[in-house]
Parts: sequence; structure tokens; C-alpha cells
Amino acid sequence: MKIPILTFCLSPVIAFAITASGEDSKSAPRVIDLKAPDGTILKASYFAAAKPGPGVLLFHQSNRTRKSWEDIARQLVALGINVLTVDTDSKTRKHWWPGGLDAAFEYLISQPEVKRDVIGIGGAGVIGVENSVEMARRHSAEVKSLVLLSGETESLDFLRQASQLPELFVAADRRRIPSHRRSDVTALYHRLKPKQEIRALLFVARSALALV
Repeated sequence: MKIPILTFCLSPVIAFAITASGEDSKSAPRVIDLKAPDGTILKASYFAAAKPGPGVLLFHQSNRTRKSWEDIARQLVALGINVLTVDTDSKTRKHWWPGGLDAAFEYLISQPEVKRDVIGIGGAGVIGVENSVEMARRHSAEVKSLVLLSGETESLDFLRQASQLPELFVAADRRRIPSHRRSDVTALYHRLKPKQEIRALLFVARSALALV
């Protein structure tokens, strides 16, 4: 059975979607400590591709950890995409946010195999979405795509104004979207680039079930 979850547009020529079953890359991630300006340590996992390529930064939802992205990360690596996943504890958020986001970004683009001007950001849930939008806002020159799963943000003005940024929004039943925000969601949806302008790469992730 196919499980459509996510399409991640890294640029008009690179995209990914989780939709069926396939093989995982077995490369072991590098576990690292990221230090926020206040001294808070954020645990992260870095999955390096064999050759230079784009980078992706993934933020989990509040009831998950960075490990929920592992299957997706391994398959992105198999496609030549470098991935950084970060544990972002909502209980300590007031200490490390947003400086911890910058620490994660700087680590990713400092890796020699990462093309620092082709970065994609993805997040799930309220915390993951807010982290992703803030990251895209703070590093708009390098971030080339944004994927938001089932969360919300107070930065709608930024999303409206970032006309150059391919964005994908995934939510559940439309009835759960507050009526005063439906026009914003609809407007942003219609701004997505036509499918013919995006070359999609399809691959699976068993962890997709954890994101539904």
C-alpha cells in the first residue's frame, strides 16, 4: 500500500517524495553536539552523502525525536542529499531558541560535501514548523525550499512575501484549519510552481507512519 506523506522541493530540479517501498542506505550517522549561544547542547545526527550535494535540515514534532527522521535521512543520502536532524526539546526552547537553529544551520553548511547555497528545510508539528519557518527567514539566501507538516506558525507574512521560495504545506482535514487562516493556506498553495517545473525523485520511508 502506498503512503503519500511528503514532497520536498530542494530546487526546480531536485525534489523528493515519500510514497512507496524501497531500499534504505545503511550509512551510519555522525552523532554530534551543537552548542547554542547560551551554552545549551542540542543533540544532532549528520548523514553524509558520498558526493557533494544539497543539504537538508529536518525538525521533528514535539512528541518525537530526531530519530523519527532516520529512515528518510538514509534514503536521502542514497540520492546524494546530505541530512542533519536535530533534537529540539520544547521544554528548554526559551534557552536555545533561535540561536540553536543558527548553530544547526552553520554546522550543516560547513560540511565539505554540502552545497551551502542549496538547502532545504522540513519540519513537523507546531515546534517543527516554527523552527523551519524561522530558519528559512533567517537564512533566506541559502534556503531553497520549505516543507511544513501539520503545524502552524505566526510568520505568515514571511511566507507570503517569500515569493521566490518553493513551499509545500501538508495538513489533515480542511475542517481543522481555522476559518480565518483558510484564505492564507489557499493563497500559498496556489503559489507552488507547476509540477512540470519540478523533477521528482520518489522513494520510501517506513517511518512515514510516525508522521501521519
